[in-house]
Amino acid sequence: MRKYYLLLAASIACEVFGTSMLKASDGFTNPVLTVLFILGYLACFTFLTFALKGLPLGAAYGIWSGVGVAAVSIIGAIVWHDPFNLVVLLGIRKYGYPV
Repeated sequence: MRKYYLLLAASIACEVFGTSMLKASDGFTNPVLTVLFILGYLACFTFLTFALKGLPLGAAYGIWSGVGVAAVSIIGAIVWHDPFNLVVLLGIRKYGYPV
C-alpha cells in the first residue's frame, strides 16, 4: 500500500511542476518550458495511473487534486506574486486541500 502512496506523491510533484512550467512558458512562447510542461504532465499521469492500481479512485483523486491546488496556490503566491487572500484560501478549503 505504501508504494501506491509514494506513486501518488510522485504524481502530485510532477503535476505541480508541470503546472508551474505551464505558467512559466508564457502561453507556450518558451519552447523549453513548454516541453517541460508536457513532460511534467506525462509523468504525472503515468504515476497516477500506477497509483490507481492499489488506491481507490475517489481517495486518490481527492488527495491528488487537493494537495495540487494548495501547492500550486502557494507557489503562485511566492513565485509569481499571485493573490493569496481570503477568497483564495476559502476556495482552497472548499475545493482543494482542507487547510
